[in-house]
Formats: sequence, structure tokens, C-alpha cells
Amino acid sequence: FGSLNWRFPTRPTLSDITRCGGAMAPATSSSPAVGVFALSLLSLACAQLASPPSMPCPGSGDCGLALAAADADASSLLVKPKMNYQKHYKYQHRRQCPKPSGRSQNQKGENLVCRWEGKFIVTRLWNLVQGPGFLNFTSEQVVEIFQEGFGVDVVAYPGFLAYLGSTTDQPLGLPFFSNVFDTEEGALLAQNGAARFVTEGVLNAQITPNTFTSGRIQFQFTKQNLCDDSVALITGEFLSLRFWTPKTPGTAQDVLDIFEVGFAPVIQTFPGFLMYLGAKVVDRDNTELAFFLNVFSDRDQALAANEAAAAFARGDGDFADAPCGGLVSELADVDASTGLIDFAFLAALRQQQQSSNGAYKPYRAH
Repeated sequence: FGSLNWRFPTRPTLSDITRCGGAMAPATSSSPAVGVFALSLLSLACAQLASPPSMPCPGSGDCGLALAAADADASSLLVKPKMNYQKHYKYQHRRQCPKPSGRSQNQKGENLVCRWEGKFIVTRLWNLVQGPGFLNFTSEQVVEIFQEGFGVDVVAYPGFLAYLGSTTDQPLGLPFFSNVFDTEEGALLAQNGAARFVTEGVLNAQITPNTFTSGRIQFQFTKQNLCDDSVALITGEFLSLRFWTPKTPGTAQDVLDIFEVGFAPVIQTFPGFLMYLGAKVVDRDNTELAFFLNVFSDRDQALAANEAAAAFARGDGDFADAPCGGLVSELADVDASTGLIDFAFLAALRQQQQSSNGAYKPYRAH
């Protein structure tokens, strides 16, 4: 049998140990050592049946008490599986995390300005080139140049739905832009058009690509009535952005599903909430990312959204026992930022202004 060493905090008698296993097998043996070993295994097996530990075992004993009374070192008898039990538990939990329902909050109504679920999105985060010999543009200046130049062109691209421009907060303080289109071709046309606008204009060599992505919006939640034609004005509101890079064995789809099911119901309760969307995108190296965008009417809440998303991913604080909480941190790493939406061009608003004024003049927040 090998060696079996028992360490008793309070030495029990043989009858104490056999009470738990007595209902399953006789507590007798020609060899006392073999008898104790056999009964101990019965006690361990019985303890496995007792869940929670206070549940009485079959018979008259209490397995939880019997197991607590004797701490066994049986390493020479049992082969311990090589498993990270915490990770195993979390993946078990992940399998219990409900799948997204596939329902869009914005499915009803045909005249919604920002009905984007299932549409195609491109994002562009630019680096600012600074130093002697350069024009040293600020993020605000870059956003204004794009608004007044490229903005006039992109709204006329086939399938145009939206164009957002934002200055992000420190430490990077980079300009961010996003387009939404009905078709993938239109979205990619906008991505290439923006790059051409830089190389052919005053921004040439003054800014360089940081993170460019393209993909499809999986889900979108908005404040009630935000997407009505008359009130969908998000210029001057605040963005929070998150790019999650998957780690093996995680995927961008895993991250999106978990946040849609577990985090979306929470973020919609934040004061000043206006919009939350998630998209599976690829960057210029064809790496899949999970992209999330929030819009809030308050800067502090935009910052809080990024902090809450990180806490949800780790399963910290209020998310310690949340459904699906604590699953993402093992699947992906995040880059997050916030910023002011300097302009928002929306397709239905463009059509309204063209019909009333004959021309579309993008609005800029001041």
C-alpha cells in the first residue's frame, strides 16, 4: 500500500472514523493498518458525497467532521491531477454563462438615426508626430482638420451611417475617429479615404497610424429615445473606448459574449448613460480584437465605465459574484481611454439638413 501518515489535531478512536463509512462497508479487517486505510478511503469518499460539508453522510456519522478531524498525507498512494483548479472553476463558470440572445434593443422602428447593430464599423487612432521640423499639431487641431475636410466627403459615401471624431484624454491624448456603414465595402472605402486624406494634405507626415481596425457591430444598447431622428445629438458628449486583445485560449468572440451578457445590463444603469456597443474587429496585422464604445453625458461616468469594465473582467468589488464576472481577465488584455466627442455626423440628420437647407454643414462642439 505504501506509506500513510495521519495527523490528528484531536486523536479520534477507530470507531470515530468508522462511523462515517460504516453505512457502506464493515469496519473490520485482519490487519489494523489495512482496516484504518480502507475505512479512511471510505471516509474520504463519503466526504465527497457530503455537499455542503454539513450534510450528514449515509448512516450515523458526519463526513465533514470526520474529514476535518484527520488530515491525511497520502501522496504516495494517490496521483494528484495537474490542474489549475481556479482556472478550471472559471471555465466551468464560463460554460454556465448564458449566450447572448441575439436581440437588438434597436430592432423596432425604421427611422432610427443610430441603429447600428449588425452594421460595419472602422476605427482610427492616430499618433501625433512632435518635434523640430514638424508642425506639432494638437489632437484638437487634427480633429478639426478631419471634420472640415474629410467629413464633407465621407458623408457622401454609399451606405454612410455615422462619423465620430474625438479627442482622447491623457496620457496619450490622441485623436480618434470611427465610421459606421451599411456595407463592408463602404466602411473600407472610408478607411482608405481617411488615409489618403492624410497623405494628400496638410497632415502628411504629421500624424501616423496607431490602431486601425475594421469589423462588424455585434450588439448595441442605447438610452430610450436616443435614436429618434429629432434627438440623436451626441456631439459634445463623452466617449469611453476599450480594445481587448485576446490571449490563448480566449477569442474576441468570447470577450464580446461575456460583456454583452454580464456587463451590458450594469452599464445601462450608470447615470448619464447614452450608448454601449461592442464589435469584433481586426487590426492591420489581422489580429482579432474586441472593441467596445460607450457614450455618456458626463466625463466622470465615462471614466467610471472603463474602471467598471476592468473590475468586471477581474471579478473584483461589486462584480465578485456577478454572472460571468471574473472571466475576461484570463482571456484578454485591455487598452482603454476616454474623450470628448468633438463631432458626430449621422446619416438621418444629414438628410434632414439637406432637405431643409440644401447643404449639410457638420456641427462642432465648442
